[in-house]
Amino acid sequence: MTTPKGQSKQSSSSNKPADHGEYQQVHDYSPMGVLGMDAAGIITYANVAALLYLDLGKQDVLGRYLFDIYQDTTNDRINESKLLKQEEITDREFTVKASPEKERWALVSSKVYKDKNGKVETYLFIRDISALKKKEKLFSYLNKAAEELAKARDTQSALDQISRFIVPKFANWFSIDLLKEDRMELLLLKHEDPEKIKWAYEYRSHYPTDLNSNTGTALVLKTGKPSFVPVITDEMVEAAVTDPVQRKAILDIGLQSVITVAMSNKDRNTGVVSFISSTPGRYFDETDLDFAQNFASLIGLALDNTRLNEEAANELILRKQSEEQFRFLLDAIPHKMWTSAPDGRATFYNKGWYDYTGINDFEKLREQIWNLIHPDDLASAAEQWPVAVKTGISMDMEHRFRRKDGEYRWHLSRFSAHKDENGQIILWVGTSTDIHEQKLADLELSAANEELTSANEELAAVNEELASTNEELAAVNEELATTNEELNSSEEELQTTVNELVLAKEQVEASEQLFRSIAVNIPKSLIIVIGKDHRFITVEGDLMVKMGFDSKNYTGKHPAEVGPPERYYATRELYDRVLAGEQFNEQRTGATGEIFSVDFVPLKNDKGEVYAGLIIALEITEIKQAEEKSAKLAAIVESSDDAIIGKTLEGIVTSWNNAAERMFGYNGSEMIGQSILKLIPEERHHEEPHILGQLRNGIRLEHFETQRMTKDKKMLDVSLTVSPIKDSRGNIIGISKIARDITERKRDELRKSDFIGMVSHELKTPLTSLTALIQVANSKLKNSEDTFLSGALAKANIQVKKMSAMINGFLNISRLESGKILIEKQIFDLTELIVEIIDETELTVSTHEFRFEQKRPIIVNTDRDKIGSVITNLLTNAVKYSPKGKVVEIKCEVLKNEIQVSIHDNGIGIRAEDQEKLFDRYYRVETTNTQHISGFGIGLYLSAEIIQRHDGKIWVKSEPGKGSTFYFSLPTAGK
Repeated sequence: MTTPKGQSKQSSSSNKPADHGEYQQVHDYSPMGVLGMDAAGIITYANVAALLYLDLGKQDVLGRYLFDIYQDTTNDRINESKLLKQEEITDREFTVKASPEKERWALVSSKVYKDKNGKVETYLFIRDISALKKKEKLFSYLNKAAEELAKARDTQSALDQISRFIVPKFANWFSIDLLKEDRMELLLLKHEDPEKIKWAYEYRSHYPTDLNSNTGTALVLKTGKPSFVPVITDEMVEAAVTDPVQRKAILDIGLQSVITVAMSNKDRNTGVVSFISSTPGRYFDETDLDFAQNFASLIGLALDNTRLNEEAANELILRKQSEEQFRFLLDAIPHKMWTSAPDGRATFYNKGWYDYTGINDFEKLREQIWNLIHPDDLASAAEQWPVAVKTGISMDMEHRFRRKDGEYRWHLSRFSAHKDENGQIILWVGTSTDIHEQKLADLELSAANEELTSANEELAAVNEELASTNEELAAVNEELATTNEELNSSEEELQTTVNELVLAKEQVEASEQLFRSIAVNIPKSLIIVIGKDHRFITVEGDLMVKMGFDSKNYTGKHPAEVGPPERYYATRELYDRVLAGEQFNEQRTGATGEIFSVDFVPLKNDKGEVYAGLIIALEITEIKQAEEKSAKLAAIVESSDDAIIGKTLEGIVTSWNNAAERMFGYNGSEMIGQSILKLIPEERHHEEPHILGQLRNGIRLEHFETQRMTKDKKMLDVSLTVSPIKDSRGNIIGISKIARDITERKRDELRKSDFIGMVSHELKTPLTSLTALIQVANSKLKNSEDTFLSGALAKANIQVKKMSAMINGFLNISRLESGKILIEKQIFDLTELIVEIIDETELTVSTHEFRFEQKRPIIVNTDRDKIGSVITNLLTNAVKYSPKGKVVEIKCEVLKNEIQVSIHDNGIGIRAEDQEKLFDRYYRVETTNTQHISGFGIGLYLSAEIIQRHDGKIWVKSEPGKGSTFYFSLPTAGK
């Protein structure tokens, strides 16, 4: 091995392993539980933290079999097997058998240690993860509850599900109270024992909630903050409740622990949810409180969803009733009405036609309608109707229709075209009015006129009879005039009736078109109306093809005729149920995984008789997925301890969670719609345009430390993570901001720095005196024959130097952060300084070889002492983090316009995630390989600050198991 001066060095005896006692002493007062065991699994060592964690004395632990206390959670007990084989494990889960009264978990890692006699023992490092496991279990249970409640379609079923999830698995008593105007209304109260529920209702009636109080439920409603009493004693009840009857009732319950949380809607509290434990020894903790708050939010979402579903179902029923009323009106009109498509093909006949013809099937009536016209009138009708269809001109015609008893009766048929705004015919509306009696009167009048004309001709030659005949004719004419007036009046009344019928038909047709338009335009739906005979009345919706309905027209057809018969027979029972008056909902899953919600609704007339069945199928796959995501996301956002804020690209707040309200003091109504500048101090307003500019370009801002202002003008130190929100096409549509309050952390850092500076400064005076005393004693013992004392003083001097270096480091950090550290530059040879530091290090380190290839002098203009402390720190770290006997390589070279120094070791290496934080203040790499290495995490932080104040850079390259190389660069002397 070669030193900078070419001398050879051999490793000294200082590489001997420490004895077993010293190894244990390292862990005696460690905050982490540590147990030692031999190859048989018998516990031989337990530190203070391990005993406190088990709540056992040392005599109860030492000498016991380890796995009588800790139980392996794996099925094959592989971790237990490894430990008995003296193999090392890392972060494996065990349960604590020593605490059977409650479920406890531990995370265990192990290290195999061999003492100087070759005896091998295993040391276990134990962390309590009981709270974490409980939280995982409760939130898994919360997710399960969210999935089940998402399926609830009405309020009652949602309440039933909610109570099953809480009682008795989480709480013995559970209640939901809603705020109605100025009083509380009990929505749900549950307990396993029905008799206790009855008692509770009586208690509630005698002792209602006082909303003017500043405690309990009233305070939760006012503030929105939960009420949490983890332990309730009889003394607490006696002190709080003055009414002796009420006090006895409460004591009879046996309260152990109570949680009351608020339910909210938008910006107001709408009620409270209460969880009560009355099982002796069952107390709620902070994890239970977190679960209760999230479950209360879930209850609010579930009740909102069921309310919306119920409102939607009621709205659909009202629309169907309106449609039924229109159809009832058409059937009630005492005229025969019909409609046809623009091509003249009939699309509808009202009840009057079916009653008159005796034909009760639409398709049959449409086929037979022309055969019902009298043969003498058929040619005229066949000629006029096509002309009307072609020209779009409305017209009237008189003709005879055959009644169901075979009699032909005269009718006045009028048909007109209904056109759109472009003049295109969209519908023909026609009425046929029975004018049989009026028509016969007209025919009789015509015959009378013919007879009168013949009589006049015959009487023309008989003058004597002419006067008499004229008088008779005058009388007849008067009668005819009266008859004509009556006919004209009847015609006017008929015309009015026809006009009313046409208007009613247009309204009905518009309603029918509206119904069809709604049915077609409801996304992902299929709407079917069936008659009492199971025949289709209407089939509409954009799911028709997807659900096997690929024809254009199903009206009047039977399901068994238009599709696979097995499909009809599989659903026939459902048709029978809805036509029997039962309203119900089915949820089905398609062959390719789609989820459909199918509602069956009976349609009834004004007598309450079912005349048709309505089937509405909606694809709710995306809704179900969205509900699940929404519930989970809402739970995550609302349970976060960090403020989560949504805003637009213009900085307008769009969302505001509970943590934001707690942190800044504003509630959602005060911030949503406001500018985010409301939180930013005026002197920092320039930050917002910069942040928005980066986010518009899709750049995410992480861990940006700044200050923000609360509602009461208090300044907070915060760490911001700001991300762009993108839509499905990748467009940036908003901004998500997560703010973490680091005020206390900043204050702690400042207090820590001030304390360290003060203590370090005070330590320097006695340390200086101690150094002087050691030097005086050492000089007096130079000629002493007692080699032990001289050796002890030499070692003491080395330790004092280490202490002095450590105190100087703390002082330098204090000065750095207060801005009092000074950089005193001077020109010197950097290679000469490196050689000096290597020589000094070799005086105390004989376990490693330092290899530095000194070339030519390299002149720099820097603070010699502070650069020397950087090199010393990097050399010391290379020794601490590499095995004994390894080489530490030092290089110093000029690269372009800078000088670069590198120190390479062949040690344990550094993980990539640790490299990013390595130069942070007080940061230390925590692994099983570094637990035995002392340090405070200030050396690299101080080194980085010194190099940066010289306008240089410092960095590291490392790979676990292959060593590390630390670099720093400085400007050349001319800069």
